[in-house]
Amino acid sequence: MKVCPKCSAQYPDMWNICEACKVSLKKEGLLRKVFAKPRPCQVSTLSLLENVIEQSDIVFLYIDKDKRPMIGNQAVEDILGYGREELFRDDWLDLLFKDKAARKLMFKAFLDSCLRSIKSRVYECSVMKKDGGECILSWRNAAVTDSSGDISGIICTAFDITEEKSSEDDVAIHSERLRNIFASIKDYALLTTNLEGKITYYGKGTAELFGWKQDMTLNDIDLIFPDEVRQKTAERLKKSIEEYGKFEGEAILSRNSQGNFPAELTVTGLLDTRGERVGYIYVSRDITRRKELEEQMVQSEKLAAIGQLAAGVAHEINNPLLVISGRLEMLTMKNDDFPDDIKRTLDTIKGQTERMRIIVDRLLSYSRRKTPHMDAVDVNEILKTVSPLLAYHPEFKGITWKEEHGKDLPKIHGDFNQLQELFLNIGLNACQAMQKKGALAIVSEEKKDGFVEVRIKDTGPGIKKEDMEKIFNPFFTTKDSGTGLGLAICNSIMNAHGGKMDVVSELGKGTTFKLSFPVKKE
Repeated sequence: MKVCPKCSAQYPDMWNICEACKVSLKKEGLLRKVFAKPRPCQVSTLSLLENVIEQSDIVFLYIDKDKRPMIGNQAVEDILGYGREELFRDDWLDLLFKDKAARKLMFKAFLDSCLRSIKSRVYECSVMKKDGGECILSWRNAAVTDSSGDISGIICTAFDITEEKSSEDDVAIHSERLRNIFASIKDYALLTTNLEGKITYYGKGTAELFGWKQDMTLNDIDLIFPDEVRQKTAERLKKSIEEYGKFEGEAILSRNSQGNFPAELTVTGLLDTRGERVGYIYVSRDITRRKELEEQMVQSEKLAAIGQLAAGVAHEINNPLLVISGRLEMLTMKNDDFPDDIKRTLDTIKGQTERMRIIVDRLLSYSRRKTPHMDAVDVNEILKTVSPLLAYHPEFKGITWKEEHGKDLPKIHGDFNQLQELFLNIGLNACQAMQKKGALAIVSEEKKDGFVEVRIKDTGPGIKKEDMEKIFNPFFTTKDSGTGLGLAICNSIMNAHGGKMDVVSELGKGTTFKLSFPVKKE
């Protein structure tokens, strides 16, 4: 028990201020008043309660209506470092908040709020310890009423959450760091989903890869797959994850409204701290350029093999063809002695022999493709030589010709003669497709991506969809008299010049060849 040195009133050990004299006690019950006046049967219960409160690691403070501390337990000293005698005075808030005026005002505001209402108030607040350090306390303040229902003071309890907050701050820092890493990765698309397949997070690289202009969080992951392969792809992923725990492979993905593209895709489980799966991680990368290079390599190997075959075939055909041509020439010298039907037969043989000679020449030209003699060339200067050469061909008659040459085009690395052959072959194909009626346009311009582009556009019948992938294959042709080597030669010239050739065609409206050449760097 504690005794008031002035009036000798006795108080429990937790009591620190005499209610009557307002002086510090030396070493006895407002606590009893706080919990209502005890009956004889409650004395032992209150004594036990006092001991529990005194020994608790939770701060207990009773503050009167003047906002002065009257009761405090041992945790006050253990956590704050102040003895109860030095803390329980009128300027106690100055000790807890020192130069933190804003925090002091906030704390007093919560106390005032409790004195106006019996509603409990919960908040977090940092206070200063005696050693100069800070601790973060989670406070719960509640008003205390007397027997008449009037508010007589405030019970404040507080938990020390300094370590928890420090851990939360560390987690927040790591989370922010991970988000920054996600946002910085642009070559790969990284995103996460929950178990229901809803997108929960994605980085900047993901938005750029898929062309997302708005927040796609909580959308279905299925939207990254094209409609036509969505179900099939979902089944592949599900089967692989069930069997192997993950999916690794190639897939066709959808770039919003800009079309589809091939991609490398990896799907793995997203685990929580207990090792339980809570979602999935998707990592994808656009491999369009890699696919193009692989296709070019396959095409190059195919062309090289065909070139060797063509050279051998041309050589074997050329010798007997020379004999046939010689004998035919001898027969035509006696043309006057033959009847008309034989003359016509000889003319037919001569025409077909000439055709065979042209095919052999083209085979040899294709198989013996020379390494281009690269120099700085002006595309416009080459294009100006094409129209006069086309004018000699009968297919050119009846065709409307239009040229638009870009001004001050940068030069490119190229072989003048091979590029001339390239433009001439494509132009001649266009004229043949239009069958002496239509318009042919050749446009050159500089592109912003460091390329010079030449577009050769005709108004012919167009190319069928099923033929688009075959037009550069050797010997593929839709013409009755074609050899199928013209565009194959054009393709090899483009590859030798490091360029790119795209074909856009629409049935009944025409075809456009887009030829892009890298600008020569100084």
